[in-house]
Amino acid sequence: MIALINIPDDVVNNVTAQLHQQQVGTYHLLQDELVLENISNPNPYNCKVIYLSELSQDKLISLDINNQDGVILITDKIDYELERAADFANVHLIIEKEDPELAVIIAGQIKQFSLNRSMSCLIVDDSRVDSLVCAKMLEKNLLQADIAHSPSDAIDMASNKNYQLFILDFEMPKMSGNELFRTLKKAHGNAIYVGATASKNNAMRFLNAGLDDVYVKPIDIEMFSVKLQKTIFDYHQQQEIYETAQHFKTLIMRIAHDIRSPISLMNNICDLLSYKLGNNADSDIVELVDLYHRNYLKIDTLLNEMLNYFKATTERIENKLQAHSLKALIAKQLSLEVLTSSDKNIVINTNFDKDAQILCDSHEIESVITNLINNAVKYSKVGGQIDLRLHVREHDVLFEVEDCAEPIPLEEYQYLFKPFSKCPSSKPTKGEMSLGLGLSLCNELIRYHGGELGLKAGEKGNIFYFQLPLSKHEQQRVTH
Repeated sequence: MIALINIPDDVVNNVTAQLHQQQVGTYHLLQDELVLENISNPNPYNCKVIYLSELSQDKLISLDINNQDGVILITDKIDYELERAADFANVHLIIEKEDPELAVIIAGQIKQFSLNRSMSCLIVDDSRVDSLVCAKMLEKNLLQADIAHSPSDAIDMASNKNYQLFILDFEMPKMSGNELFRTLKKAHGNAIYVGATASKNNAMRFLNAGLDDVYVKPIDIEMFSVKLQKTIFDYHQQQEIYETAQHFKTLIMRIAHDIRSPISLMNNICDLLSYKLGNNADSDIVELVDLYHRNYLKIDTLLNEMLNYFKATTERIENKLQAHSLKALIAKQLSLEVLTSSDKNIVINTNFDKDAQILCDSHEIESVITNLINNAVKYSKVGGQIDLRLHVREHDVLFEVEDCAEPIPLEEYQYLFKPFSKCPSSKPTKGEMSLGLGLSLCNELIRYHGGELGLKAGEKGNIFYFQLPLSKHEQQRVTH
């Protein structure tokens, strides 16, 4: 709840309008002549916006504001020394009454209060002094933090509490901040990760590992506060976008399922009708039934493609990674594609130099293999050849599918891995249907496994490939 205290009439309408627009909570308009004397007394308000026409440095310095109270002061005139005194007194924002953006800034700061209070934070630093200094900086931003003085303590604490913000020191015994980041990321993938280090080189290591932000010690308190608020604000915006997208995907999946049932029923009726007609049916009726059946198969293919894509991108399910032979996964899917390729009189050649065990979800990698081979058959010329190649290298494994289709122009590569996107110049050689989701789904699955999906020009067509990393144990086996 917000208290608007002593706000002038020529200001209050703009402020309240912005509070409504930003949807930051309910507010009360109050008058209190002794507001500064009573500022830390118990009250139901977690944010106070106070107008005082004049403020002195001494008056501000003498204030005793609790770090959990969001306080915004409006006054007629501000100078640098007054701003420093306000910061010392734990005032979160001091702003001039005539500032043209006063209402927008106040509403934005109150929204930031709400976002910060929703965050659970964990500081991991083997230095007790640095961790306490960091905790004090977080308190000034209405962020409450737990402290862990070792990576093992941090892992234990994170297993029992859902943290949205981690602040990690780099230089720690037994495990670096980067190693701890990778461990925590597996269980808390949607959290914010901020690094703190005394070394610029380690700061770059943090950024290269994928942390959201990094600070070099000694930390500038003002810069820390401003940048952290921006990081938290961006995080919440991304979460809102993600949740909206997930809701949309779920809705589409439900609609697709609902469509599928009556279509399947109609196809069963069509099969029954075909059986009843027998061999003596009118040729026109037989042709119509056959036309219906072919179109049913197209619709069924499109629905399957869409459902598989949305399922994979909506359900980022628990880890199902196990060791599998990549050669065996390819052979299994290749046997399923023989009938499709024979329909076009296409020969599929294989060249596997050796095998390797990879950690993967076998169903997902099989789906990628099937999609790449199926696409090669779909776009290759009748009577052509498709080459499958498997290369086991020092740190990763490379699987390539080279088709005998028309080369895809370089400028059209941008369309390949985007949902519902197709290359304008590529046409299936027998008019097969596609929503343009297959390669986008493959890209999601390969990225989930820490690999890369790509396309390059081949000698006779296009080469679609994926790379997947080998485990350290498998790297040692392959190289010895």
